[in-house]
Amino acid sequence: MNKLSKWAIIPLLAGTLTFPQLTQAEQSSISVYVDGNKVVFDQNPVIYGDITLVPLRGVFEKLGAKVDWEQATQAVKVMKEDKTITLKKGSKDAFINNILQKLDTEPQLLNNRIMVPLRFISETLDAKVDWNGTTRTITITQPTSTQQTITNSNSNISIPKNENSTTLTYNDALQKALAYSYALKNAEKEIDKADESRDDYGEFFRYSEPFGTGNSLEDAQIRQIYLGMLSADDKVRKAKRDLETTKEEITYQVKQAYNDVIQKEASKLYNERALAVEELNFKLAKVQLTQGVISQVQYDQLANKLDGTKKTLEASEKALSQAKIKLNQLMGVSSNNTYALVDIPVFETMENADVDYQITKTLEKHPTIFELEQAKNLTQKSLDLYTYNSGSIGENYETKRITVSTLGNQIAQTKDSIAQGIRTTYLNIKSLEDQYAILQTNLSNAEKSLQVTKVQYEVGQTTELDLRQKELQVADLQSKMTDTIVKLDSLHAVYEKPWVAMGASSTAQ
Repeated sequence: MNKLSKWAIIPLLAGTLTFPQLTQAEQSSISVYVDGNKVVFDQNPVIYGDITLVPLRGVFEKLGAKVDWEQATQAVKVMKEDKTITLKKGSKDAFINNILQKLDTEPQLLNNRIMVPLRFISETLDAKVDWNGTTRTITITQPTSTQQTITNSNSNISIPKNENSTTLTYNDALQKALAYSYALKNAEKEIDKADESRDDYGEFFRYSEPFGTGNSLEDAQIRQIYLGMLSADDKVRKAKRDLETTKEEITYQVKQAYNDVIQKEASKLYNERALAVEELNFKLAKVQLTQGVISQVQYDQLANKLDGTKKTLEASEKALSQAKIKLNQLMGVSSNNTYALVDIPVFETMENADVDYQITKTLEKHPTIFELEQAKNLTQKSLDLYTYNSGSIGENYETKRITVSTLGNQIAQTKDSIAQGIRTTYLNIKSLEDQYAILQTNLSNAEKSLQVTKVQYEVGQTTELDLRQKELQVADLQSKMTDTIVKLDSLHAVYEKPWVAMGASSTAQ
């Protein structure tokens, strides 16, 4: 039986793409078996041209996977144990545990079904797909091994399956972190504390609101109590704002930690591929040394390179372990807990961004500006209500006036700094978008070169080492694209709320 040029379909809630009319024979004469059991679909398998189409949901669910359609993002998410596959309508980019894989064509709609390559099923869930042209039968067989192969479109590397891992969405991680955070609990208590203080002032202040400057000890006492009440009001507002800021900072920290695990997983997988190539290269070097093709010096250099690659993999494994521990600490769970992260960030361009509007909106909400303006307004109020001849020792009128002026300058300087930061963040985002576009082009070229090498390898015109090196080039570009997407995801959050990065080291616990 020969491997099939493959496609698959999943029911969708909206949209239809018109295909040429298929004959009855094309639509009804194909049988599909998963592990020996015939699959009954609500849409018969079809052949369009030389491409066989089968319903994706039926196949994936028969393989034990969960299939979800996200209407908001127009994305399909397939989850099985510690593996997550994300496809997006209209995009050739597919992600397997954050590793980018290029589809032959973007998912398209046919009769309210989204079409994706069936080869994708075998390469992502390790199922073997065979086509029998005589009986017009597709046979899909799952592996019985306890090993799981994490793949891209060009190579396979087997790693042990973690039977104890459970899926973890970003929202699940965030909710755990919010529930665990002591910083958030303390922020909530600060609101209660500020409310109590404000109530005390409200009960104590029995005067009408003072107006203008005073000129006696009694005037000073009344104004002092009134200003204390205004300060208490400010503390209540600040405590409530601090609570929201703490939530926003935790949200950012969890996103950072969640994406860091994804990024470190991608790095580890790439280094595993690199080690496989170096081991193959060293194996060949042993033969070449005995045949006199290479010198002992060259052999030793390859041995050192292999050792360095092993150490790089070990370092990436440690980095991944540390990233997982950090995420677990944010969530308040045991460092031994293992999760399969399912919300993989996707590449999104920032189209038609109005940076000036974003700056204006940010300055209105920025907690640092909020606190400075509170201090300036309260100091200005104390200046407006200043009491002469009170006999008390403290700031005189001129000192308070200078303080108001200084706070005004500090506010203006802080606003300028924040505005510049937003503009810089925007430029960094656009720069990364350009880098991603270059990586996409390079990946496309590398994949084409790989396809040529595959053909050459199949007819004996090149070596397995050449093939694996080409595969590694593709994997390297995919890993770099993942890094870029994660960086963009972080910058988008900072662009929207610059202050979240300021508290990244202090508010999680």
